[in-house]
Amino acid sequence: MVAMSAPVSLPIDRAARGQSIIEVVTAMTVVTTVFLFLLDLTTLVLVSSKLDSAAKSAARAAAKEPNEENARRVVVEVVRKNLTDGRAMIANVRVPQVTYEPNKRVTVTLSVVAKIMVPVPGMKPTVDMGAKAVEPIVTVSK
Repeated sequence: MVAMSAPVSLPIDRAARGQSIIEVVTAMTVVTTVFLFLLDLTTLVLVSSKLDSAAKSAARAAAKEPNEENARRVVVEVVRKNLTDGRAMIANVRVPQVTYEPNKRVTVTLSVVAKIMVPVPGMKPTVDMGAKAVEPIVTVSK
């Protein structure tokens, strides 16, 4: 019969264990910071895309209207419809300009104040963004 010896336990180096904990905490701090930055960046990209889409939709709808008064009314309706579902990311929506040039084009300029989800300390928690869209007015002759 072969005699088996008891397992040998190696002494745990407390300094190495402490170093590992510090490395993990440091790495998690960096990873968390990068993650939060990417979250803010994603929010801004989504708001920018939504704003651009709303401006284009509003200009397209306004180009179908026969006069400037109707065009302005339609722009407000379209903007309200397109930008109200993102209220968690958007603080304020403004329609500063609707230019209606009969038989030529409609220009719609929008601006929003986007909320930063996790603002960097010392910086504003909001970002002003704008979009402009131009659509030709196409009339069909009878």
